[in-house]
Amino acid sequence: GDAVLAETAKIIQNNLRPIDKLFRYGGDEWLILMPNTNSEAAQAIIIRIQTLISKHAFETDGERHIHSTFSFGIAECAAFTNTQDWIAAADKDLFRFKTATNH
Repeated sequence: GDAVLAETAKIIQNNLRPIDKLFRYGGDEWLILMPNTNSEAAQAIIIRIQTLISKHAFETDGERHIHSTFSFGIAECAAFTNTQDWIAAADKDLFRFKTATNH
């Protein structure tokens, strides 16, 4: 579990722009801040990373390999006056994504 999270973080970080910031936001949740990026551009970046992670073989015990996927939500900060509402909007978008794709 922890090794997969650490490797996932490394893959994400290696595929972000230098101005982007990655944060762990709970057990298996991440926040990515993408300055000067609209939701369409953010989605393109995240889908590219999602594809890379789904194709990556995570080693579990030296012999077995597993594959991982993730769902995501996006919210542009300009529409919000506080961080809690901004994160809640991204979480709501994540729920919408999970419902639409049954992940």
